[in-house]
Amino acid sequence: MKKMPERNIQSTKLSSPFGVQGAKSLKAQHNILANAHEQLEILEHGQLKDFSLVPFQQRLEENNLYPLKPTQVEISR
Repeated sequence: MKKMPERNIQSTKLSSPFGVQGAKSLKAQHNILANAHEQLEILEHGQLKDFSLVPFQQRLEENNLYPLKPTQVEISR
């Protein structure tokens, strides 16, 4: 198996106690997750391309849950 380069997906470090002010965007941090294509690749194949996820619809079909249907209507007041 071809070894893939390590990807930088470290979490954003925030300087505010509320987690909003002073936060750098993923793009500003040069984080691989700033690219939507890379996000999809990681979700589909793992960070090191060491696995493949089963599509959600296929998993539902395997468990006789496709298509999803509501079981009952719930009205809250």
